[in-house]
Amino acid sequence: AKKGSGMQLLFWDPAKKKLRVTVVDSGGNFDQGTGSIEAGSLEWASFGNFADGRAVEYKWKTTFSDDGNTHVHTGFVEVNGVRNNFSDTLKRVVK
Repeated sequence: AKKGSGMQLLFWDPAKKKLRVTVVDSGGNFDQGTGSIEAGSLEWASFGNFADGRAVEYKWKTTFSDDGNTHVHTGFVEVNGVRNNFSDTLKRVVK
């Protein structure tokens, strides 16, 4: 597999009172969306395109536990009308 690189820009939009996210990568993929804070979690929705032109939609929720050291992302990605659910757990560790 080829190695690639990308960049994510995350910022507060004071007009919409939401988080905004824009993602681009060296493969030509693009995605942008919004996030909102709901009862101690973050709820995200974004839309974009893969480099080959296929539209992609993401919706997910991020919850936090263990004093913020554990983040759980659950949601779905939809490409060409096919929805795939996902759940990822990220845990901060100290070396």
